[in-house]
Amino acid sequence: MGYSAMDIIQDREFSAKFYVREDNGYMIKDLSLFQSGSFVFLRRSDNVEMLATSLTVNTKEEGLHFVTLTLSPAQIDYLPPTYKLEDDEYIPESPYYGVMTIQLQGEPPVLSHINRIKIIKSADAPPPSREVQITSVTVPSSAIFKAGDILEFRLYMEENIQVSGNPFLTLKIGDRNKYADYYAHGANYAVFRYTVENNLLDEDGITLYTNIDTTNGFIKGVSGDFVETTFTAPNTSGIKVDSMPVAGSVYCTHVVSVDGTYSENDQIFFELHYNGVVEYGGANHSLPVKIDGTYYRAVVRSGNLTNIIRWGLYLGTSNYPDVNSISVNGPVDPGGSLYTALNGTLDLSVPSTIFNNIRIRMDGYVFNSITPPLSATYRNGDILTLKLESNDNAIIGNNAFVSMYFGTPTSYRILPASYHSGSGTKALIFNYKVESNIVGNVFKIDTRYGGIVNSNDNTQFTRDSPYLADYINTSGIHIDGS
Repeated sequence: MGYSAMDIIQDREFSAKFYVREDNGYMIKDLSLFQSGSFVFLRRSDNVEMLATSLTVNTKEEGLHFVTLTLSPAQIDYLPPTYKLEDDEYIPESPYYGVMTIQLQGEPPVLSHINRIKIIKSADAPPPSREVQITSVTVPSSAIFKAGDILEFRLYMEENIQVSGNPFLTLKIGDRNKYADYYAHGANYAVFRYTVENNLLDEDGITLYTNIDTTNGFIKGVSGDFVETTFTAPNTSGIKVDSMPVAGSVYCTHVVSVDGTYSENDQIFFELHYNGVVEYGGANHSLPVKIDGTYYRAVVRSGNLTNIIRWGLYLGTSNYPDVNSISVNGPVDPGGSLYTALNGTLDLSVPSTIFNNIRIRMDGYVFNSITPPLSATYRNGDILTLKLESNDNAIIGNNAFVSMYFGTPTSYRILPASYHSGSGTKALIFNYKVESNIVGNVFKIDTRYGGIVNSNDNTQFTRDSPYLADYINTSGIHIDGS
């Protein structure tokens, strides 16, 4: 039987490695291969995805198949290196540039192994694709910036763009490196912002490094070509920073919160620690909290006339995005209400603080998609494959299964599909092998499982998104084990 690339990739994700010869030795670049809809994609180690444009299947003999993937030089260059090879580590030879072969065996095919292919950058390799040029860069006007002020940088390109992930720019302020994160983009420009933190001093003007860091994202033109990562920086000698505390002033020294996973109706608390006593009154204060690029407002909860002011961000039932980190970005906005130092002058700025272990899952940990087996007649010994997709990585425990209801709503038998693969990812695969003497239709699929927890904090997954199983189309799934 012949298979297409879609037949082989469906419901599975294959991890792979590319071996690239660089000037300083071989580097390993990780990626994985998976299907979404009618396309096959590559997922990099930092979760950035690329379309796999050249994918072929070669069936050598019955039950032995090879998927061959070819990447463009630009795609190869853009894979982030994971680690450098040791000199004695074996690398198979290959005359090709950017080719990976996956070997699969069986009917239907299952992963046997992935050949480790060396990718050679040489004069024989195809030339790299064109890069979209950066035509101009704008920087803040000359001034002295204080804590809480925003430094905004704009990079203009020669064509309209799209941005994925979080590319960023690097600044040098005094003797410290700071980072202007991607903030937004217009038709042909990208905006990067940095909020000035406390205790910085640069009287000679900041330095803007002349490259875009694409470790966590990228910028592409509408042509499909990547934007160049280097540019000519304007003069920044007039952009000065002085966020040192005023002698005798009261200011926030640091921000504290509690790591964990927060969901609907939870409240995330932040404690602002000051070097003096703070007094507040009224109800209009707000503290900016950045979640997935959008600013939300925490409000004062407690701590009046102390040096620790507690703020709260109530999630309620609002449509907050699911994220793995959030940040506090000052300054405090009194909103016309009382917020001052009991003695002395209060500095309203707040140190920008990223909380990498605060996760938001508004529905908790849930399975939000079930892909049923393909509509077909399955005979004795055939495998029915189901995929459960969740909103966070899931780890399989004991006795996990998916229930398929076979028969009719008034007379049925539950067929358990047992766990097959995917533990530690967002996509779990379950299989059911057709038994003899079973004939009829599957009329319902339900996610009855146990022992599936989140990989970050071992929180139990709830059953599934509300009524998810009620909307799965099982028509056409017929079992004939006679």
